[in-house]
Amino acid sequence: MKMSQPERLTPNWLKIILSLFIVYHLTVILVLPNGGSYLGRWFGSGLTAYGNLLGLNTSWNFFSPDPAHTMFLKYTVWFDEAGNKEPVHGFIPPEKEQIVLDSSKRRFLYAMRFLILDTTRMKVLLAPWICRQHPGSQLVKIEHLLESIPNLERAQLGEERSDDPSSLMELSYQCNEAHDEISL
Repeated sequence: MKMSQPERLTPNWLKIILSLFIVYHLTVILVLPNGGSYLGRWFGSGLTAYGNLLGLNTSWNFFSPDPAHTMFLKYTVWFDEAGNKEPVHGFIPPEKEQIVLDSSKRRFLYAMRFLILDTTRMKVLLAPWICRQHPGSQLVKIEHLLESIPNLERAQLGEERSDDPSSLMELSYQCNEAHDEISL
């Protein structure tokens, strides 16, 4: 039994080529707009020419940026110049590298990040607060530390976080100094 021309099915190879083209086109649509991502850098060389031709390389910014680096403050409190009492070391937030799930502790973390934005706030608000937490203190040294998270390529190579966080800012505060909070 012979089929007439309109009833004949499209050859299988045409269906395969059309399906592969649709998958390729959808891949270009999803990957190229975020060309700086891991997938964009990995597959970019095979997608860029076609994506540029059709203008499909415009960024959508729908993926999250790099994860935030771990930030915390390290403070040291000295009690007298003679060294009769050992200095006290502490961190804000105290959890340092751990994820904070408790909402009241997260507020403390957000307050720390707010204070870091301006060193005046740290000298006028944070340093006197630390002095009040440790009666008899003479000097407070506050250090803003940043622990970098390796990007995906470095993580694939087995690189971990560095053991030594980098210091972004350091300030000292005499506990007997007076700062007025109105100037903030």
